Order: sequence, then C-alpha cells, then structure tokens
Amino acid sequence: MRMVVLAVEAEKTGCRATIAVMDDEQEDAVRARGVDCVRYLDWSEALDPWLVWSDPGYWLTAIGNDRVTLRETGADLVVVDSRLSMTVAAGLEDCRAVAVVQDMDFPDYVYPGRGRREDLWDGVSVALREALRAHGIDWTHDDPREVVVDAGVVVPGTPESDDVPARHRGSARFVGPLTGYADAPSDDGLPERGAVLLYKTLSTRSDLGAFRAAFEDLMPRVHVATGSAREAQALAAAPELAGAHVAESWNVTGPHAARLAAAVIHGGHGTMLHMAQAGVPCLVVPDLSPERYANACKAGRFGSMRAVLDGLDPADLTWSAQSSSDGAADFAAVRRELDALLQDAGAHARAAHLATAYADHTVERAWREVLDVATVPRTARLPVDATAAAGPRDAG
Repeated sequence: MRMVVLAVEAEKTGCRATIAVMDDEQEDAVRARGVDCVRYLDWSEALDPWLVWSDPGYWLTAIGNDRVTLRETGADLVVVDSRLSMTVAAGLEDCRAVAVVQDMDFPDYVYPGRGRREDLWDGVSVALREALRAHGIDWTHDDPREVVVDAGVVVPGTPESDDVPARHRGSARFVGPLTGYADAPSDDGLPERGAVLLYKTLSTRSDLGAFRAAFEDLMPRVHVATGSAREAQALAAAPELAGAHVAESWNVTGPHAARLAAAVIHGGHGTMLHMAQAGVPCLVVPDLSPERYANACKAGRFGSMRAVLDGLDPADLTWSAQSSSDGAADFAAVRRELDALLQDAGAHARAAHLATAYADHTVERAWREVLDVATVPRTARLPVDATAAAGPRDAG
C-alpha cells in the first residue's frame, strides 16, 4: 500500500509512505527519517481559508495539483488534514481518504461566543461550488466543511479536547493525541529543573518591558521557546530577557517533562494535547485567533490546565491573528494566574494522571482506526457516466 500522508506520523504504519511537505525544514525532517516526500508549490496560500479559499481559481488549481500528486505517488490511500482540495481530489481520483481534523473543521461548528458560522465560509462555499461545477459536480451543501466528512474522519484528541458537533459525534473516531514523544527538535538540551516554559507566547513583537516587570524574580527559571531560530536569536539578545534561557525549542517530552514546573502556551490544538500527553501543568494564553481562543476555553477540562482570558472579547477575535504567537492577555494577569498554578499542590498529580490516561493513545492504535474508516469521498466524485467515459484517473 502506498499513501500520501499530510497530517499523521508515517512511522510504524507498516506501509510505504510519502509525506507531502511544505518547506525545506519539513523536508529535511522527513528525509532524515528515511521517508519519501513531495513538495507543495502553493502551500503558503493553500493552508488558510481566510487568504484565498474564496477564489474559484484557487480551488481549480489546488484540486488539479492534488490530483497530480495522487497520480505521481500512486497513492491508494490519502491521509489529509483540513486541506479540502486533497479530499476533493481523492474523490475525483477514486482514492480512499481519511481526514485527521479537530472539532472546528466539522460542519455546524460555531466558535465560542460567535453566535454563527464564520463569515469567511460564505465566500468559500460559493467558490467551491463554482469550481466543482467546472468538474461536472453539482455541489449542494452550504458549508464547505461538508468536504471533510465526505472522507473517513478521525479526531486527534478526546471528547474532552474536541467539541465535535452532535450530528457527527457518532461517525468521528477519537484517537487521542498524535504528537507522540519525539526527540528534542534542536540541540538546546533540557530545561532547568523547576523551569517555567513559555512556548510561543513571547516574541519580538511583545512588550518585553512589561514582561520583565512581571517576571523579574522568575528570570533564572524562565525558558522561552519561540519555534523560530531567528526569533530565538533576537530574543536572546534583548536586554529585557537577561537571565532567561531562550531557544528555538526545548525538549519537554517523556521523563524530561518532570523538569518543568509549568508551561505557558498559546492554545494551539497540538500543543495543548502534547503538553497533556507529556504531563505538564499549563497556563493557556491565547491570542486573538478564534481557534486558539476556542481551545483555551476548554483548558479547565484537562484538570492540569487553566486559561487566561482576561480582557478577551469574542467579538474582537480575528483571523488575521492566526499568524501571531503573542498572547493577548496582560503580562501582569499572566503572572497572577501562573503563580496560582505554581501554588496548586495537586496540579502535577493531575497532569501525571492525564499523561497516564493519554499513554493508551498510540500511533499504532490510531493507524488501525484510519484503515477502518478510510473511504472514497462521496460528494466530490465524478458522476457515474463521466467516470465511465473518462476512467478513474482522468484529470477532467
């Protein structure tokens, strides 16, 4: 079996895999593990629906590119995230597919405090309908996320971490975190014992003076992970961070997690689940992204996490914040909540209990679910007469 994997680990699957990557860093990481990969030429536009998904021309190009990818790799199974064009391409190519998505990728999902589906999907719906009509497909759905559930669906989380809409709970398979325990992604070693890790919640755009004022006495314990080598270099040189430890990343996996007193994180879905699986108590400080705000609203369900939502109004959330890593909360408020977390004697015990529960969620177990739910997407298949005339691999 050969497949294109876009969102889950290819190791331990027992299949020959090809991973579609987006940049040089990803390609180096994949090839270092001995796995084949292909590159997307349009990835920077293809990822974010609030950028180009309202353009029918984008859909025609993206679907075409993805059909070519499926043919070039000879895939008979595609594991995709929320890249809707690949799910459509799988249907057109008569290829089985599985979508690995979180709750907000499902039809009917409404972000907390927003009242209705995001306006951005209105334009996407029109553009997708026009593009599919060009392929001879009569698209009848109002919500473009119906494409997601055309394939088999697995959720890399739990019922506590993901609010899957009621209509889809019966068909979605919860497979737990897929972050796993990886090696340290850089040579920056381990955090100090008792460290407080700030993961993607501090950047060169932050008010570093306000941060210094709030964290002055904690500086020797502060470890900053930026996710970017350039950001790490700039922050390490900032006088306001003198005494702190700054790096692109820190190894907080497996037994190393015990070194952390707590982590301050930005509310990314994968980050929250990774910290839960690692057994690290967390303070979730989202930016103005609807996605991270929604994830932060769930923090209390984990028992070992709490959120800082001071001053955040759902009406102010904006998709333009999605590329930011800055927490929207005041640093003084972050410090107050962090102190409360550090003084919570049961936080580590609850985090350890959660990690034990999540240890049952393995990549091998998730892979069995993937194989079980895989199906050829229905709605985005060529009509029977067109398929008969063109053959299953005709570009159309």
